[in-house]
Order: sequence, then C-alpha cells, then structure tokens
Amino acid sequence: MSVDQIEELLAGAEIPPLLAAMAHATGDRAFLDPGLAPPHRQRGAHLVKHGGMDEPAVERAKKLIAAALPDVLGREPALREELIEPSLSFLAGRLRDGADDLLRHELVGPPTPVDLTASGLRAVVVGAGVSGLAAAVNLRAAGVDVTVLDKNEEVGGTWWENTYPGCRLDTPNFTYSYSFAQRPVWPDHFSQQPDLRDYLIEVSSQFRLRDAVRFGREVEEAVWEESTAEWVVTVHAPQGREVYRCDVLVTAVGQLNRPRIPDIPGLDEFPGDVMHSATWDHGVELAGREVAVVGTGASAFQIVPAVVDDVARLTVFQRNAPWMLPTPHYTQPIDGAQRRLFEQVPGYGRWYRFWQFVASMEAWLPLVEVDPGWSEPGTVSRLNAEFREELLDALRGQFADRPDLLAVCTPSYPPGAKRMLRDDGSWGRALRRDHVDVVRSGVVRVEGRRLIAADGSSVEADVIVFATGFRAEEFLAPMRIVGREGRTLSEHWKGDARAYATTSVPGFPNLFMLLGPNSGLAANGSIVFMSECAAEYVVRCLETLVRRQAEAMAPTVEAYERFAERVDAANRRRAWGVPGVSTWYQNQYGRVSQNWPLELADYWELTHRVVEEDFDFTGVR
Repeated sequence: MSVDQIEELLAGAEIPPLLAAMAHATGDRAFLDPGLAPPHRQRGAHLVKHGGMDEPAVERAKKLIAAALPDVLGREPALREELIEPSLSFLAGRLRDGADDLLRHELVGPPTPVDLTASGLRAVVVGAGVSGLAAAVNLRAAGVDVTVLDKNEEVGGTWWENTYPGCRLDTPNFTYSYSFAQRPVWPDHFSQQPDLRDYLIEVSSQFRLRDAVRFGREVEEAVWEESTAEWVVTVHAPQGREVYRCDVLVTAVGQLNRPRIPDIPGLDEFPGDVMHSATWDHGVELAGREVAVVGTGASAFQIVPAVVDDVARLTVFQRNAPWMLPTPHYTQPIDGAQRRLFEQVPGYGRWYRFWQFVASMEAWLPLVEVDPGWSEPGTVSRLNAEFREELLDALRGQFADRPDLLAVCTPSYPPGAKRMLRDDGSWGRALRRDHVDVVRSGVVRVEGRRLIAADGSSVEADVIVFATGFRAEEFLAPMRIVGREGRTLSEHWKGDARAYATTSVPGFPNLFMLLGPNSGLAANGSIVFMSECAAEYVVRCLETLVRRQAEAMAPTVEAYERFAERVDAANRRRAWGVPGVSTWYQNQYGRVSQNWPLELADYWELTHRVVEEDFDFTGVR
C-alpha cells in the first residue's frame, strides 16, 4: 500500500480500538503502550474523538499502525488470550475498576452456562424481539426447552413493527448488538430499521431458534397453577385459542410497543387518514397532501425530515421541545476508508464495538445527577448547567438567523429529564422550510378537517400522524397474569409497576420479566446490554432453583420493597426524577417506573449474582 492509501485508511479511524486490534493481529504489545492510552475525558454535548487523545499521541499511534498495517490486512481475526487483560486496561482505564468480568463479557460474549438439560425445565418466552431472542439463546444454551410466542409474523419486535419513514437507532449500532452475535461492520453509524430487522432475523437463524418460535400467537392470559407448579398460558392463535404449559414464564415484550393515541374530541369524525408512528400505513399517500404530525419525540424527530419534501404542507404540534445531542454523522453511512478498515483489519469491528461500549458506560449519566443544593431554573447541577449551555450553543449555531425557530427549539426543562435526541441538523432544516409550521401546543379537539390547538390556533389537514409515544407505564398489558391465590399482576401493581431486580414479583413464582420496571436507560448504555444481563440472570435463577431441588421461586416482599426503595432513591437524584418535571419516564403517581438510574456496572452486579435469601423457594422437584 502507498503512504497516501494508508493515510486515507487511518483518516477516519477511531485510534484506540484500532490500536487494540493491531496488538491482537500482530501480537505486539507496543500498540498498547500506556503513553497512547486514551484519557477518557468527561463527556459533554459533543463526542470526544479518540477518547480525548492529544494530537501528538494520535500522530505517534498512526505512525505505529501505518508501519504494520499492510501486513495484517485481510488476516483472520484473532483474540490473543495473553493480550486481553492488557487491552481491557488500555481501553477502559479508570472505568475498569471492579468491572473486569463485565468488560470481558462485552468483548468475547457470555461464558457457557451450567447444563440444565437433565432438569427437564420448560420455558415459554413471550416476545421475539431483542429481549426475547436474548432469553431464548441463553435458555437454550443452558439446555432448557424453550417455546417463543410472538404476535407478529416474524422476529424483531419493535424493529419489525416500526416501519415509519426515517426509522433508525439513536444508539450507536455496534453497541446495539448482542455480545454473542457481533458483526464486523454495519452499513450506518446508527442503523436503519431494515438493517436491525435483518440482523435479528439472522440471529434467530444463526442460533437455530426458528423452530422454537410460534408466530401469530398473542398471549391473552397466563395463570399459575399451584398444584402442578406450572404456568398455563392461553394464546390467541390464527386457528383459535391454544394453551401452553411451562415451568418458567419469561416476558420479553419491551416497554414501547402499545401506541398511545390521545383521546381528542372529534377525532373519530376526522375525514382524512389517521395513523400512529408505530403502526405506519404505507398505503396512505402523503405526496401533495397537508399533513399534521402530533408530537416532537423520537419518532417525530425522524419522520418530519423524512417526509418534508413530499408533502404540500406540514404542521408539527409540539408541547415540549426535545433536547438535541449534536451528532453530525447521525444519518451517514459507514463507507469508503472507514468501511475498508472494518472489512480488512482483523478484529477491528469487535474492538470498535467494545470501545463504543466503554464510552457508553458513563456517557451522560454524571451530567444528569441532581445537586440538592442547586437552584438554577432549568438545570439540576453545575455539570447539568454546563451541559445545557453546550446544547444551547449548538442550537444557537443552527438558528443564528432564525430567532423564532431558536425559541421553538429551546426546551425549558433540564437536559436529561426527557429522552435526548440525536441531531445532525436535519430537524432544523425541515422546520426552516416555507411549507412547515410549528404549533407550540397540543391538539385539544378536531372539527372536520380542522385541528384546534390549546392556544386557540387551528389548521386543516388531510393526514394526522400521531407520534405520541406508548403506554409505557402499563407493563405487560394487555396480558392478564394471575399468580398465587388468584391475584392478578395488575391488581398487585395498581398502576405502579415494580419488580425485584427489575425481573420478578412476590406471589408470581417462576415469572421473569426482561426489560421490566426500572430497566430502561436514558443517559448511558444500550438496552441490548440490559436485555442480555436479565436473560443471563434468568438462567442463574434457574440454576439456583435446580440446585435447591425446588419447584418454584419468587422474591420475598421484604426484598421487593427494599429494592424498590433503592431504585426510587437513585431516580430522585436524576434529572428525570425531580419534582415538577413531566416525562413519560414517570407513571401516574409521579414515580419513575421506567429508568435504571445507576451505572451499568451496578446492573451487571445485580444480575450476575442470585441472592438466595431474597427468594422464597417452594415445592420439591
């Protein structure tokens, strides 16, 4: 390779993970020189290139890489066991304290679980999305008989259902993948819906799960039968009702799958087309029509730029502006020299995924921590105020010539109190268009084709798109889950969903929830990590159940309440948990039932150790 070709390849590289890849490709520890280790500077609104390495260190690293690069291109990837520990230390630095097992897991995947085949355990997993597939893979690896039930016609969950224009990740795509099913390269920095869908279908084939999935099956009811220590699961199927019996019930239905459409007077009489972003009707023509988008959350943020060129007029109804994280490459593909690096440098994709995970461990979590003594409006701490100013500077740069749009796009609440969105400027460009209007209030009623806003203004529309989120607080709805003594889970929760270790509830034996209450992430990490941790925790619980020769296990009331107090106290110390903030993270009681407020390492520790005294074990197997 010529010097110019090598320079072109390295121009788009992220240097720290490339150094680790080169160390394993060559066996040379010089690539892990502590003098080249990234300092991991505090993350603010903007991404820090190379983990904050200074320019002399970057140039020295590039020279080291350039000298060896031609000899390793195209080799088979390899992980050298003797270099794994030095590589983790090199890339993770101070983040590594007490997290060696966690980091190794994210690099090489989970260890083989205890073989439970002889136990004869049968599990039903409800849902074949990200969490359901993680559960099925881990249970099968442990020798548990698994049946997966899904209401759709294919695996993928939210990535099968959501097909609206512009649908893509807002988490970097390498970390939005399983540790046990890593890809060396992705098409985009933030994958589009079809790529995520196809990835999950590939995983279901790769791990031979297709025979375990029953499509078109929507669970109506699951009843615990004490006499047999079984769950009796009633399912609505294409040919009528079906019944499944199992020892273990695992729900993996996610948090964002039941659309919320506001109850607006007159909506039923609207003469045009109405749809929710999650149930997009591709038969509805938008070209040349007047379209109203209600909401400015994550889906609206993607839909509006994707359809703005097609419609005759676009009106956006906004109650609260979203905070936007500057991400210039958000909608850009991974191509050219960057793609060649992933394709030709052995192991670079694996180390790049690990590098993204390391960056996500803290991410913006310290910036949303509440300082009880802080009183500045719109912020919760000095760091949060500095974060807000960075975000505002980015907005001011976009709208320097449009103070009206700057006012529209500036939130009043603290950064992190609501979901933060990725911004490459496309939202602002869409709002600048002459045929686009923003109404800064919600829709209160519909009169014929006219939508009346809370501020008294009105607009006519041919199509209404509700980008109004989901009934996130209604965990497991509309399923009816009946535990001991005939008590339903909805009766137990009374609208305030909680779960011990985010997975289980007293009185509901052998029921485990993936992405259950308080397992969502808002400022750090990837939900795939949470799904994997919970899935592996289920297997550890079953290992404990079998070892104790018991039939059933459920958390004690004391452990359940103690865990809830811990999580609630931590959520009150986050921007999304302060009084006066309106966010879907909170339920009707004002309690944050969605978010995991602690670090990823805390969730890892929680789910990788079964505290036996926190459970009641019953029956003899």
